[in-house]
Amino acid sequence: PMNHPSQPKISYTMKELYDCVQYCPNVLSRLYLQICAASALIRSGEIGARWVLKDMIEAVKCVQNPVRGLFLRHYLLQAFRDKLPDAPVPMDQIGAPLGTGSAAPSGEGSNPVDNVSTPAPVPTSNVMMNSDQGTVKDS
Repeated sequence: PMNHPSQPKISYTMKELYDCVQYCPNVLSRLYLQICAASALIRSGEIGARWVLKDMIEAVKCVQNPVRGLFLRHYLLQAFRDKLPDAPVPMDQIGAPLGTGSAAPSGEGSNPVDNVSTPAPVPTSNVMMNSDQGTVKDS
């Protein structure tokens, strides 16, 4: 709707919009609105993309339904696709790759099959063997 000439023009910053959508009572709707507002906030340049991305990643983690979470994360990636950095992230910020062997010490020359643990045997009690099923007896 157009503002009437006698009404003052109302304007909000993108950060205010981003904060405002967080009051939506429905969680899933709030997250979709928050992703949209976060995309506009990054594009405006008011706040750095790294802070907004970290905030959105933490917010998206609360979705417990796997299918809804999948669609929400897809929407997040599509909305932020043009805002993600093109340069690779330095290794000290993400950790070592899995293939370098620094993930877990396994001993030199050890066979990976040797490192697999077998489940412990389940102890059986003589009291339970001698008792009738469905009854509880003190030892």
